[in-house]
Amino acid sequence: MTMKTPFIAEALDVIDIDQKGRGVARHGEVVVFIEHAIPGDIVDARVFKKKSSFWEAAVQNIVKPSEFRTQPQCQHFGTCGGCKWQHFDYKGQLLYKAKSVTSAFQRIGGLTFPEPLPILPSDTEFHYRNKLDFSFSARAWVPRAELPIDGVAPDSPALGFHLAGVFDKVLPISECLLMPNIVNDIRNEVRNFTILNAWPYFHLKTQAGWLRNLVVRMSESSGEIMVMLMVTAPLKDAIDAIFDNLKQKFPQISSFIWYVNDKRNDSYSDLKWHVWGESKPYIIEKLGKWQFYVSPNSFFQTNSKQANALYQKVYEAIGDKVDTLYDLYCGAGSISIFVSDKAQKIVGLEFIRDAVADARKNADLNGLSHLEFFAGDIRKMLNEEFVTMHGQPDVVITDPPRAGMEPAVVEQLLAIAPKKIIYVSCNPASQARDISLMKDHYTIESVQPVDMFPQTTHVENITVLIRNSD
Repeated sequence: MTMKTPFIAEALDVIDIDQKGRGVARHGEVVVFIEHAIPGDIVDARVFKKKSSFWEAAVQNIVKPSEFRTQPQCQHFGTCGGCKWQHFDYKGQLLYKAKSVTSAFQRIGGLTFPEPLPILPSDTEFHYRNKLDFSFSARAWVPRAELPIDGVAPDSPALGFHLAGVFDKVLPISECLLMPNIVNDIRNEVRNFTILNAWPYFHLKTQAGWLRNLVVRMSESSGEIMVMLMVTAPLKDAIDAIFDNLKQKFPQISSFIWYVNDKRNDSYSDLKWHVWGESKPYIIEKLGKWQFYVSPNSFFQTNSKQANALYQKVYEAIGDKVDTLYDLYCGAGSISIFVSDKAQKIVGLEFIRDAVADARKNADLNGLSHLEFFAGDIRKMLNEEFVTMHGQPDVVITDPPRAGMEPAVVEQLLAIAPKKIIYVSCNPASQARDISLMKDHYTIESVQPVDMFPQTTHVENITVLIRNSD
């Protein structure tokens, strides 16, 4: 239940951190999850929710700071929930991300595995993302301390991020340290220009307003920038004015895209996109020696530089060149292309048809004729008939969404029985669950954590599985 009167739990020793990035402490027999606390802190915590077995709290006072505690660099830290660990020294982040992989494999999977390899750190702790999504809102979020006496802030336009648990308001962002600084300049210019022209921002409750979302994508290798604008109606003169203003001030922008979204949600991957003027409908990114089209709806790893390091580890894990390799959940074909000289034939499977279209374009761009990509439900496609037609895989690479592989896909993998499975995951918990279903047939050869997203709780992990001998 939610407490009516906050309770201060004094001098709690923070001993761990949970999957949500909260510090973990104990008050007697009760586990306390504490926002903005990190291991090694001793804190007074304001408890705002009590359950029978745990409490939820926030730091009221730091009695003694952890050796890992550092000064956050972003002015929005603590309000914007995007970088939960900016107060956590990077060495500490790496330590506990690696620990979370081990914990998931032991606690969730009940797995036997060799000591994980040292976590692969990111070369850059900030400015590493190649894509950010911003929201327009007619209602800016206002801190409680800045509210008027009646507690109700007047509506004012904001361009920034939605806060967790606040669906109808947006935190105005003046800077975000996750992308290069030019992205802040572009976003702030769009905000100033649209407010100057009094174009209405979207109101989530009433569904009124014209400006809805702004997405910026940037190529790490070429510096090309794509700007994507989502509006509720095709007001061409206004769209022309916004993009023409940006074109004059930011010549690095090579792709201007706009969508009409009149739905009740902000998703746009199912919508038709339009190219503005003579701009390109894509930007080019490079990983290793390979080039990739990144179109408006393409899925592409959002840390390009670290994706290169991740894929290199996958490349090495394959070992000697094989006859046939399958790439499950292949997306736009980035892994398939990166490892393309490791197999005589590569077969990619993916749910999303647009992604498969991108994968085929990317294979053509790189002059690769031995790659084939198929769109459809992997649970149904990956069967004996498919394998008979396309060849028995020596190696399977699987890189599913955060939810992991569907049980039917795991069953099909066991039936196909490749010699090696390389499982790439952005969620060690679902990865451990899936591998536990295969542990009677496969042995874990190696575990390689990779930090793709500094300042966040997320960790990528590569697990190599070898089929047991008959």
